Amino acid sequence: MVKKLLYTLLLIHSVNLHSQDIVKNKIDSYLSNDNQAEISVFIYDPISMDTIFAKDIFNNLIPASNVKLYTVAAALNILGDKNYLYTKVYSDDDILSDSIIN
Repeated sequence: MVKKLLYTLLLIHSVNLHSQDIVKNKIDSYLSNDNQAEISVFIYDPISMDTIFAKDIFNNLIPASNVKLYTVAAALNILGDKNYLYTKVYSDDDILSDSIIN
């Protein structure tokens, strides 16, 4: 499913404005081929302030971050309390004392 989404985003990014209708139809048919996935897509162009593509945008879906909680809980349970997970954040923000990364 991730491959489909990446392919779709790359496809949209590489198209000219005059062919957006063709692309919208291709994306819609491409996404409708997967009957097992619940898909909600909203692609917005901030420059033209226009919606490029929208499909089932009002569907209530389970956020991916919530699903990841189960994976992390299982991993921590299997690894035990002697293992640590580290996270690194890279930023060119000069002021980190405000606890906000710009």
